[in-house]
Amino acid sequence: MSAGNQSTSGIVLDTSLIFRSVRYYVIVGVGLGLLGLILLLQFSGGGGTAIFGSILSLIVLCFAVLSGPVIASFIAYATAKNGIGDIRTRSVNSGIANGIGFAVFGIVVAVLLFIGLALLAPGGGEASAGGGSTGPTGIGNLITLIVLMMIPNSLVGGAITFFLEGRGANTPRS
Repeated sequence: MSAGNQSTSGIVLDTSLIFRSVRYYVIVGVGLGLLGLILLLQFSGGGGTAIFGSILSLIVLCFAVLSGPVIASFIAYATAKNGIGDIRTRSVNSGIANGIGFAVFGIVVAVLLFIGLALLAPGGGEASAGGGSTGPTGIGNLITLIVLMMIPNSLVGGAITFFLEGRGANTPRS
């Protein structure tokens, strides 16, 4: 049986489903991030390395962001039949799981791309002085952006589970 915690609104929080969904997002994020890392290391040779590497990283990151709802659809479909509670509870849990999973997915992809860019930077990834927005304003904007990007993925995940009526992968329609 799935682990869950009862909240005051009557919806049971299915932590097992949430952790399973986040693991799926991590796997996809590592795969996409490693693909971006390999592309960076293989195609960033010669002159203009920093510019080409930055453009390639931006393309991979844009693909990761734009593929979020598609990944949410697949993960919601794969986990729809494995939840606890009624369809409303499963849909809410799927939305929560897909929102958190997408945030973790984005962080994993960004970290791997950052490692690739650091390896390509002059000096082999050594720290450099100056430049960049590393203060609270930059971090605040990043957190706001991540939260805003979680919303569509949460909605897609919850909606797919709702419209599947909790069926999901390998469950015949009755």
